[in-house]
Amino acid sequence: EELREFRDKNPKEFKKIVELKEGLSLTRQAQKESAYVVLDINGNKSYVYVDENSVKPISFIEIAEVFKPKIDEVILENNKEEIELCLKKAIDHFKKEKKKEQQDRAEGRVDDALSKKTIAYLKGWLKRKLLDRELFKKYREAIRDGTIGVISLNQINQLHKESESKIKEELLTIITQQNREEEILNNKDLTIQVVLFTLFKKGK
Repeated sequence: EELREFRDKNPKEFKKIVELKEGLSLTRQAQKESAYVVLDINGNKSYVYVDENSVKPISFIEIAEVFKPKIDEVILENNKEEIELCLKKAIDHFKKEKKKEQQDRAEGRVDDALSKKTIAYLKGWLKRKLLDRELFKKYREAIRDGTIGVISLNQINQLHKESESKIKEELLTIITQQNREEEILNNKDLTIQVVLFTLFKKGK
């Protein structure tokens, strides 16, 4: 019903979603209904979690765990309308977050508490030699001048749960990704492609 309503009110946008480059889509049986999406936005990967009540960005580590095949998993038939609805939610969320981030930067708004917490984590990892001083300075400068967004700050804060090797790997990835996001924010013509999609739904 929600999808039909959107299609009727936004035929052009609906057509764009339907014509997205088709990635690998899989529907798996689970206790909770949700979806995990990997989008390619102008060559930059974005990882999104979708369920009935929320949409949120997640890290590469989180989505990599989801896409690991399980021996006893049950594969269900893909439902095109359900997939399109989840993709619409994921893409809308990305566009909304990027627009807000762009506005926040233009107006000089920074989440001080989140920024301070992130720098504290980075200082701790610097002492543990999980990043070098040059990389630490890059992060600190990007956080202080607001060029690193809330999505990336949250990704960094989640790393304290991971192993040392994962922390080192992700810190290199996030700063590179942030540079790409700067290009995306300045590019009005977004090319959005679906790379991977997994829908979890209750079996009959």
